[in-house]
Amino acid sequence: MSSIIEKITLYDFFGYLIPGSLFASLLCLRTLHEFGNHVPEEVQGYETECLVLFLLWGFLFGLLLSEAARIILDFIDRVWLEDKYAERIRKAAHVDTTALINAIQKSGIAEIAVTDKDADLLKYLPAVYGIVQSDETYKRIHNYASSETMYKNLSAAVLFGGLIEILYLIRTVQATWSCGIITAWLLSVALLMHRYYRFKIKKYAYSVIWFIKKYQSMTAVNEQ
Repeated sequence: MSSIIEKITLYDFFGYLIPGSLFASLLCLRTLHEFGNHVPEEVQGYETECLVLFLLWGFLFGLLLSEAARIILDFIDRVWLEDKYAERIRKAAHVDTTALINAIQKSGIAEIAVTDKDADLLKYLPAVYGIVQSDETYKRIHNYASSETMYKNLSAAVLFGGLIEILYLIRTVQATWSCGIITAWLLSVALLMHRYYRFKIKKYAYSVIWFIKKYQSMTAVNEQ
């Protein structure tokens, strides 16, 4: 039970609290700049309560960012990246179609017999991942899943949270500086998105590899 609680805590911390707190900080950047090192009289003596409230809002923002990012990225995947995305998973996992079909059949996730023609990797990925991540033997998959969630939500935090600051800087900073800041902002979002897709592909590639390995080892045991 303690290991399960530890996983949930780390997943929530890296996946939601850090991105949400970053987003909240970016939203409050102008206010913090105005305060400087001066703490308003209204909150003096309530620093601990303000910190707890900030972390709670950070976690809530993290949940909202995660849902917004999921909707946007699912649309992007479906419209532009689905074929390339599936191909990258196949290459990363070195998928043996015959072995994958055999594992799918033995796992029972397909209601009918699967052939080469309808062995659509994307169709079975959620079920494959679900089986692997619930097996303690392959618990390392949680590391990839946590990293995927963190970078996805960080991308949304920097994109949406930085937007307000960018709009402020465009109005107050010289054009040359504005272009440089906007470029750095967009490059940061692109880098985080790249990391997100990298860990997403890793997560599913290892899911397929370990899924095949799981049912191959079960077959070997049954044959002995």
